[in-house]
Amino acid sequence: MIKQFLDILEREEIILSQLVLVTEYQNRALIEYKTSNVPDIISKQDLLLSQLSKIENERINLFMNIFKITRSEAVNLKLSMIENKLKGDNALAVKHLRTTIAKLNNKLIQLNNENKILANRGKQSINNIIRTLNQNNNAVFNVKI
Repeated sequence: MIKQFLDILEREEIILSQLVLVTEYQNRALIEYKTSNVPDIISKQDLLLSQLSKIENERINLFMNIFKITRSEAVNLKLSMIENKLKGDNALAVKHLRTTIAKLNNKLIQLNNENKILANRGKQSINNIIRTLNQNNNAVFNVKI
């Protein structure tokens, strides 16, 4: 049971690490305006998120089976609560994975917030350029967009 639980957490850590790397790549693509890379990046993110969702469901089902609790109770079960119930190396392993996963989640949140800002700024910049070129029917260039 503990081995299976630790395996699930380790796989979750690996997927989150990969997701952070892909999101950092997305960040660089947005900064350098390499829009041709964005669809591929989004596909990789979607694949990783799908894998993460499957692992999360595995963990929830494991909790339901082990602790004989409902799905909603399993969803709300915190890793720190499980860590406190364990002893020795198992507790240390869960603590290490819990803190690593929390750091990865925080990094992912930070990157996603930055990427959202970068994407919005890019969109705003393009809109400003279009507005300037077509201002009040006195178009700088007589072009309809």
